[in-house]
Amino acid sequence: MAHKSKKHVPGTSFDPIVCIPPEERTKQQKQKDWWANNLSHTLSKLQVQCAIKKIQDLEKNVDESTTRIDTLIIDNEGLRTSLENSALCADISFNHKSKKGTKLFAKPDSKSNKVADVKSGADLLYVSDSSSQKKWSFVLLKNGKKCNPGYIQKQFISKKDEVVQAAPKEVKADLISITKPSWSQKEKLIVVPASGFITIKGFVDTSKIDQIIVNEKERQINSDDTFSFNIRVKDAGTEVRIVGNKKGITKKTITFQIKVK
Repeated sequence: MAHKSKKHVPGTSFDPIVCIPPEERTKQQKQKDWWANNLSHTLSKLQVQCAIKKIQDLEKNVDESTTRIDTLIIDNEGLRTSLENSALCADISFNHKSKKGTKLFAKPDSKSNKVADVKSGADLLYVSDSSSQKKWSFVLLKNGKKCNPGYIQKQFISKKDEVVQAAPKEVKADLISITKPSWSQKEKLIVVPASGFITIKGFVDTSKIDQIIVNEKERQINSDDTFSFNIRVKDAGTEVRIVGNKKGITKKTITFQIKVK
């Protein structure tokens, strides 16, 4: 009757196979190898153990490879199903478009997996803004008879009936350009006819600035690269500070006065 041992391979009555490589064998062990090979024309016990260990390792690799293949098959089936589901929105009316060429991402993060390339003017169906990343929106991108769901930066979305006004030439040089009211002294002074609330409008070079902060409060950059804000002008005048950032790094700051005529 086979003896029980804590060293046995689970579920068997055998001890684990241990292979001693030829270069690590003692002189006596090597002599036994020679006797078995040359006198008995067979393998020594150590050589048999190493052969069995090699077979076990190969079987283990086959099992691991089979598991990986099964996982890939499941992933591919999921991808195929996802692609089939993408055809469900073929009859939807797309009322938005991409303002520029960009990319559609799996998450509201440009470091996430790319879903598709978005050409300038591509049809989009706006679904919702991201709840966690306010500069991103979830959309459906029309791709032939199919559509791809994903996230795109809000600055690249515009309505189909929206006329995108070209940014003034000086924006590229200035990064931030105030277009209304007009400057009395560029980037230093605006003069208005009376005190009260006024609307400031401007353009941003979005290739170099992705955030506008006015007097410590962030303002939205629209899909046509414009921004606007209301501000109260006091009788004694009001100071305005506009900061333009790119990925958290300040690229331009404008500090100017608004005075009453």
